Amino acid sequence: MRSKAKLAAAGAAVISLVAVAGAAGAQTSLVNVSLANTSPTRTLYVENLAGQDLSQSGLNLGSLRSAPFRVRVVDQTMTPQNFSVSATMTNLYQCSGSGSSCTPVQSQSIDSSNVSLSYGTNPLDVLNVSATVAPLFNFSEDVSTVDSSLCTTLQTLSGNPGACTISLTSLQGLPQTLNQAVSGLTASALSGLPLVPQSGSAGAFASPDWQGVASAFKPSNPAAPTQLPVLTGGSNLTSGVLTTLQNALATSPTNSIVDVNSVLVPALSNALGTAVASATNANAGGPVWALLTTAQQNELVANLTPALVPILAAQVTGLSGTYMSFPTLNVSVPNTAAGGTYEGTLVVTGF
Repeated sequence: MRSKAKLAAAGAAVISLVAVAGAAGAQTSLVNVSLANTSPTRTLYVENLAGQDLSQSGLNLGSLRSAPFRVRVVDQTMTPQNFSVSATMTNLYQCSGSGSSCTPVQSQSIDSSNVSLSYGTNPLDVLNVSATVAPLFNFSEDVSTVDSSLCTTLQTLSGNPGACTISLTSLQGLPQTLNQAVSGLTASALSGLPLVPQSGSAGAFASPDWQGVASAFKPSNPAAPTQLPVLTGGSNLTSGVLTTLQNALATSPTNSIVDVNSVLVPALSNALGTAVASATNANAGGPVWALLTTAQQNELVANLTPALVPILAAQVTGLSGTYMSFPTLNVSVPNTAAGGTYEGTLVVTGF
C-alpha cells in the first residue's frame, strides 16, 4: 500500500495589523505583511525493491513464503519533527474461483500470527540530506584602518570621535540550504544527521487487522491489531549537529549570506547616526549615510567583517532527505493449511 501525507504551510499570506495610537485624536495605520513560503512535504512510499508501488502491484511471496520490500519517506523542507511508520496485517485467506481476482474464503485462512517481519544486516539507507537555516550575523569594521580619509568624514559628519568603529549585531541572514554528508549507516554515523532514522522491529502480527480483503469478515468488537514499527525518524538538532551546520556556513561570502539593500544598508545607516551642524555641513539632523558618496557607501559595505552568531535549533527551518527501511515479510504456513493461493492485506501507516 502506498500512503501519502503532506503537511503544507500557506504559500502566500497577507495579514493586516492594526495599530491604534491612543485615545483622543487616535490614528490607525494598516500595515500589509506578506509572506512567501514554499510548502513543506513529507511523503510515504511502500514499494518493492524495483521501486514499484505495492498498493498497485501487490507483494507476491510465491513459493518462498518470504519477500523483501521497501518503506521510503521523502521530506522536502519539512519543519524538524519526528515521524513513525508502522504496519499491521490481516489473516491470509484462500482464494476461490479462477482467474486473476481473488474471492477470499473465511473458513480457509492462515492466522496473522503466522506472518512476521524481519530485517537483514543493512536495514536502512539515507540519501540527499540537507538543512535549511535562517542564520544571524554580527558585522564589524574599523574604518580608520581601511580609509583614514573616510574615517575623518564620518567623525566630522556625526560629531562622534568613535564613528569609525562600526558594530552591527544579530542581522538576519538569507536562508541557507546546507547539504549534509552521510558518512555511513552505523548508529554512530547517523547520529550526526539532523534527523536520525531507525529501522523497524522484527516480530509477528499476533492480532489481525480487518481492512482490505478481510473487511467482510470483521467481527463486531475485534481486538486492536498488532502494530509493528517499520521506519521511524527522530529530530536530532543537538549541539554537535548545530556546530556542523555552523562550520558549513562560516566560509560563505558576505553577499550570499545577507541581503545588502534591505538588511545591511539600513543597519549601517542606523549605526552611523545623524549628522550634526558644522561649518562644512548644512544638513544637520539627516542620516550620515545619505551624505556619503556612492563610492564611500560601497567601501563601507565591502569592508564589513561578518561573524556568524551561534546557530540555535529554532533557526533550522526545514529538513530534506530520503529515509528508507527494508523489511522482509515472512509467512510460516501451518501443516494443516489447505493447498491453494492465499491473499491478505498489509496495512502501512504513517506519520
